[in-house]
Amino acid sequence: MGYGVESVRSWVRQADIDDGHSPVVSSEDSVRVKDLEQEVRELKRANEILRRAAPFFGADLDRQHRAVAAFIDANREDVVEGVAEGLCDE
Repeated sequence: MGYGVESVRSWVRQADIDDGHSPVVSSEDSVRVKDLEQEVRELKRANEILRRAAPFFGADLDRQHRAVAAFIDANREDVVEGVAEGLCDE
């Protein structure tokens, strides 16, 4: 058939692994593990980015929300339907 002895031997060895006859990890499991490890790396990277960014958003957002709410409360009577009085030429 033109196949070398080592090629056939490696195919048989891999088939034994894939069928569970050998204690080594199957090709399917190996691919699955590789994909899961990649996903873990990506999730760790995303978590690290979020961890580093948290101080910039946590306290500042609360302060900014209070400032925006105070501004809206202070100027509530000057604004009609989202348009400041005097800015509209109607």
